[in-house]
Amino acid sequence: MNFLMKLAKDKLGHMVVGLIIFSVLVVFVKPFVALIVTLLTGAGKEIYDLFYRDKHTPDIWDFVATTIIPIVLFILYQIKG
Repeated sequence: MNFLMKLAKDKLGHMVVGLIIFSVLVVFVKPFVALIVTLLTGAGKEIYDLFYRDKHTPDIWDFVATTIIPIVLFILYQIKG
């Protein structure tokens, strides 16, 4: 598998995880709370990666990929009212 395909697969995985976290939480709590938890989860994962660099690679773009869909969905919730 070439580098770009591997990179795309990794970022897509982060996007799916962020979407799942946000989607499950928004059923039980307000969208703002679901967004905050998703943001904290994404940040926490990258902080974890930072402390365990021997097995993980911290990447700000992983955080962005994890949180971009929940951010857009939250904005849409706000527009909808």
